[in-house]
Amino acid sequence: MNSISLENITNLKAEQLTQLFLMLLHLEYKKYNFPNSYINVLQNIITADGGEDGRITI
Repeated sequence: MNSISLENITNLKAEQLTQLFLMLLHLEYKKYNFPNSYINVLQNIITADGGEDGRITI
């Protein structure tokens, strides 16, 4: 199994962090088999938006 450290994450560029976040949400979706859900991750994570960068909507 792969592992990710805090150092790995802090060294990511904004675009890479967005891609990682999207992959993690997809893994959660598959793990818990959410029915009829929608995954949304913002591509611009540095814009002020109240702190939400992504979600799984059920």
